Amino acid sequence: MQDRIIPWRESGCPHCGSHEIESVLSVKDVPTQDGVLWGSAEAALASPVGNIDLVMCSSCGLVGNQAYEPEKVKFEKYDVATDHSPAFQSFIQSLAHRLVSTYGLRKKRIMEVGCGRAYFLRAICDEGANQALGIDPSGTAVSRAEPCASVKLINDYFSEEYLDNSFDLFVCRQVFDILPDQISFLKLVHRALSNQENAIAYFEVPNAAYTFGKGVVWNLVYEHRIWYFAETLRALFQNQGFEVVGEGECWNGEYLGIEVRVAAEPFVPRSIRDFSSVTKCLQEFNTIYASTIEEWKARLSAFEKNYSRIALWGAGARAIALLTTIPDSVTLKAVVDINPSRHGLFLPLTSLQVSAPESLAELNPDLVLISNPTYAAEIEAQAGELGLRCDFVTL
Repeated sequence: MQDRIIPWRESGCPHCGSHEIESVLSVKDVPTQDGVLWGSAEAALASPVGNIDLVMCSSCGLVGNQAYEPEKVKFEKYDVATDHSPAFQSFIQSLAHRLVSTYGLRKKRIMEVGCGRAYFLRAICDEGANQALGIDPSGTAVSRAEPCASVKLINDYFSEEYLDNSFDLFVCRQVFDILPDQISFLKLVHRALSNQENAIAYFEVPNAAYTFGKGVVWNLVYEHRIWYFAETLRALFQNQGFEVVGEGECWNGEYLGIEVRVAAEPFVPRSIRDFSSVTKCLQEFNTIYASTIEEWKARLSAFEKNYSRIALWGAGARAIALLTTIPDSVTLKAVVDINPSRHGLFLPLTSLQVSAPESLAELNPDLVLISNPTYAAEIEAQAGELGLRCDFVTL
């Protein structure tokens, strides 16, 4: 463990080594893991915290948390599964269909690192009659995966041990930005793909342009060590010896997807890159962050006066960010989530216990706060099925 955190200005940008670093935003004492809930209120109150010191490299456009401490992000008992949502299930099915159709992935071999409960692997195996290997260090997620004859799961970190496994598609979704060393990981992936003929890799990361450009302040959580804009993600893969064969926004623009293969020839980077649009976006976000926090303090105080039974629907990252950034601003009668693995557990720092949505039928809330607008339509529909007649407000 480090005695102190070395700022990027001293250590250099983790991607290009530049010391030309610009400050963006600092947030203190935030939960370090929104994928881990706790078995008791006492444990939740004592959950680990860290700081977000968001900076940007002027040379390569990389944005990241220079205060990130890898030892504070553990993947044991980690679960951020969103595949309980019908809308997200539809997204995964369409992604599997597109990859199978585009790259002829029928009766092929798939490897996914950070597979969680392997919902995507099951989808792509069903779509193309494929066989898959999933590697994930979270024993909790792997143990909750539904059995599938075409999918083999290993509770482990991806390492050189797995380079000899054959595959036609390598997948890494919603994990890459969390890793403590993206460059070393990409070198390992490059070696793995070099051993395969015509292999493709698909990566998916949160879209920085969505979070910062749209001012979604509740997306700013500790786990996301690095934030990628489309141009910085593309440049990273090209500089590490990959050829980009497909890229674009997905899941309502919240994510970036990129498909790559090993480049036949070394990439020659442009000597001058313009990251002025990234800089402008981050400068505006700094102002938006402060104003949004003040706005929601006032809104929550008003809700407290006008409603007697307030519930929060969605116990993921956005909910945790709201409740820990603006503590004690509202009294919640319930926090519910569609993910059954979260039921009965407690949110970090606030120690609020998570229940199933069905519990709201008895509470009969007069206001439901929806933590993620992407799921608002299906949440309101489910609330109607439960017989709730209440107001809804979306973060």
